[in-house]
Amino acid sequence: MEVEFEITRKDYLDFSTYHFFKHQVGSQIITAVAGFFLFIFLIFKDRTGINLLTLLFLGVFYFSCYGLYIFFWLLHTKNIPQDKGSILGLKKLDFTEEAINFSDQNSNGSYKWATIMNTAETKKAFYLYCDSNMAIVVPKRVFTDSSKLDEFRTMLKRRSL
Repeated sequence: MEVEFEITRKDYLDFSTYHFFKHQVGSQIITAVAGFFLFIFLIFKDRTGINLLTLLFLGVFYFSCYGLYIFFWLLHTKNIPQDKGSILGLKKLDFTEEAINFSDQNSNGSYKWATIMNTAETKKAFYLYCDSNMAIVVPKRVFTDSSKLDEFRTMLKRRSL
């Protein structure tokens, strides 16, 4: 099966967001909670009593700020790839029984199926992980009809470990 498509900044942002929520959100929650308790300790270390309403307000404020930080950090990730780099642009993938052959404006090569450690499907794309944070992105918009999409999905299931 052969597909040709363009990877856009939106595709990269979708992948970064998926990867963050699938693999990194737990460590960020632990960091946020630890930071909150440190924040509370520093504020109340010289006081004898803790006002529950103040504590609630500080918690809402802190976690809102932390959530906004993560939101803008994820939004900024779409600016990471360079325009003439290896991530964005026109891609051509050929899925054979032995390998996934790829070519773009700057390179060509192949990944043996054994290289694919994991696959994931979202509403917008398929992610074929070659490493812990690197994946081949195949947007679903490249499939012209549902039969091609089902054929691709079946091929991935057949090749999965």
